[in-house]
Amino acid sequence: MTNIERKGGEEFKIEKREPRNEKEFIDLTMEVGRQIENEKKKGFGKLKNINKIPEIKEKETFTDQNIVYLPNHGEAIFVGDTHGEVQTTERIIKGSRFAERAAKGEDVYMVFLGDYVDRGNNPLENLETLLNLKKAFGERVILLRGNHDFAHKVNPHEFPHQVTSKFSSLNAYNKTQEFFDKLPNTLVSANGVVAMHAGCPSDVASIKDINKGETPFDNEIFWNDPEPAFQGDYLPNPRGAGKMFGQKALDRFLDQIGARVLVRSHQYDYGGFASHLNNKVITIFSSSLHRVAKPVFYSLNLGAINFEGAKINVMKMEDEKGFFRIPPYDEKVMHFEKERVSAPEPEVTDRKKIEKSIAENRKWVADKTRILTSTQKLLDTARIMRKNPAQKLNSQLVEKVNNIRGKGPIIEAIFILRENAFNLEYLIAGKKIEILKARDYISKNTEDKNSIRKSIVELRDKRIKIQKILETYMNEKTKYYQNKIKKR
Repeated sequence: MTNIERKGGEEFKIEKREPRNEKEFIDLTMEVGRQIENEKKKGFGKLKNINKIPEIKEKETFTDQNIVYLPNHGEAIFVGDTHGEVQTTERIIKGSRFAERAAKGEDVYMVFLGDYVDRGNNPLENLETLLNLKKAFGERVILLRGNHDFAHKVNPHEFPHQVTSKFSSLNAYNKTQEFFDKLPNTLVSANGVVAMHAGCPSDVASIKDINKGETPFDNEIFWNDPEPAFQGDYLPNPRGAGKMFGQKALDRFLDQIGARVLVRSHQYDYGGFASHLNNKVITIFSSSLHRVAKPVFYSLNLGAINFEGAKINVMKMEDEKGFFRIPPYDEKVMHFEKERVSAPEPEVTDRKKIEKSIAENRKWVADKTRILTSTQKLLDTARIMRKNPAQKLNSQLVEKVNNIRGKGPIIEAIFILRENAFNLEYLIAGKKIEILKARDYISKNTEDKNSIRKSIVELRDKRIKIQKILETYMNEKTKYYQNKIKKR
């Protein structure tokens, strides 16, 4: 566990120490919670009549309810999901030199984009590191809320079990949830950045809409994902929560709040970062879980109106500064230049890990494809039963269809089977994209890479078509059941 201290504004140190006992951990959590509440009180009402970022005239950072504002000077270091990986958090703090620079009075901020617990093995240690950092550097450290920073509502949610295994009670867990309830969920900067855990909510028409009191767990701020090949508004999200947003939805959202780029986390990528939708969305996934090789953070010059000097930093084993640089952001054409510094080859251990994940995903695809084939056979049987009840069919298939329909008409079995088939096709296409992304990441052959990327685009197009068909089908299904209710 890490203890971060400031001394005279000039010196800092990261010390290893034994994990706190339950009382010490709770006291620290409550202290930092009060600190955040005081920041909110100090900034309360400053966004009351604000609709767009350019309307904000403040020269210094402040927090008003759910939103943190950063001025047009200094540097912001964005950190994605850390998911209980204290080693990742420590390496990014050291590699970015944030604590050292902030202690010396440099104009630098560190912004964490949520998801501090679950999945990793050290959520309490990770939280304590973040709490110490926030305690030491106050408004220079921004902790936003993610979808995993809620009580008992997300899957997987190992955090309560990890707390009880260490402290033998849920007291620390409950106090942590109270702390999470105090966290803001959005950051905006004077130069047009909006940052949130997932992003692009469909119900936001201005900054004021984000600041309407408590934000519930199912809010799209915590769940939405970009669909890179989709030019339209929104599609259903295979997560079962939130939506997939396309270019049209993103452009409208950014325009309505006066922003120019969305910085988010929430989704893993093999390289730890991704840019989508004309590079107006930057996704940072800092954790080295989910088969990401190294911790990642994003550095941004807050004084640059064209994002000159924005860098993606991928930590090397020696904790050196990263290798990947985003070229200047052109305000007129609104996209990043295509030329990018190429990443070095994955290390041998990373390659083996990725090859293993490819094999696992291929097995998953094969298993789900068999289920899809069985589902399509049942669907074909149900359609024949509806059109020609007298036709002889496989008795086992007929029995399964009748079990699905229950006492209802055959059309209801068709509805269920069609929906299952569409969802399976969508999920299989998504898993195939994951396999291709992994192959692209480790491939050395340029021709092979081009072929892989072409296949990824084709699969994304297929997923969009499935989503559109599924939307039409769901409307048809809804109308059927509405008419059925009216006839009763």
